[in-house]
Amino acid sequence: MIAVIQSFFDFFTGIYCDYDGAYGDQCFDLANAYSRWIGGQRFTGATADLIFNQPGDFYTQIPNTLDYVPQKGDIVIWNWPHVGIATGNNSDTNQFEVLEQNDPGGSNCHIKLYPNYNGVIGALRPKQLPQEEQAELDQLRSDRDKNWNLYQAEIQTNSQLQQQLTECQSKVVTPTQIPVEVTTNDQSTVVNVSTKEPTVPEEQPKPVSPQLPTQTTEQKKPISKPWRLSDLIVWFLKNTISTLKSHVRKGNS
Repeated sequence: MIAVIQSFFDFFTGIYCDYDGAYGDQCFDLANAYSRWIGGQRFTGATADLIFNQPGDFYTQIPNTLDYVPQKGDIVIWNWPHVGIATGNNSDTNQFEVLEQNDPGGSNCHIKLYPNYNGVIGALRPKQLPQEEQAELDQLRSDRDKNWNLYQAEIQTNSQLQQQLTECQSKVVTPTQIPVEVTTNDQSTVVNVSTKEPTVPEEQPKPVSPQLPTQTTEQKKPISKPWRLSDLIVWFLKNTISTLKSHVRKGNS
């Protein structure tokens, strides 16, 4: 509940509050806005002093006594009439502090310290505001601060790691020898193994074989084309006629 009350203070400080939209920004408007903000009822009446008699089920009515000191969230009520919300700060039996508006007239919501309790009728205190909630709020603030510190430490660690990485990337890596123990026949021998990557041997030039003199090849005779059938018939006829002529000549002689 205290966190809700503080959120109300943070929101309304420095602005005007006209809850009912009538008669301008009155102290009564701020009291109604606060009551609804924390889950309470809406107050009624023409003047702020009437709020004191409307505790309902949500508030406890506390009259002003000599030992009364307003707690954070109390609705403090005056009889002149006026009303404000106690901050719980700078408060004792002689003075107290509230969030209010329209005192002096026309002023917006602001924190004001009253040096005495003159005219104070009493207060309405929310019943759902246990005292141990302040310890819970303090714990939440402590956890918030712790988380913030852890966040800052993480940022610093990341920065250091980034710096180390940059330095490593800028360094030239030179080959080193790493001793490795090798056991053979119950004897240990330390062999230095280089971390340098093995180099690939350059390719050796291939031996050039002497060129033998080239041998001249005999020219092959051209292969005659095969005879066609018609050429054979012509050749046969020519030879036959020639033979017949030759026999005729021999007979005549």
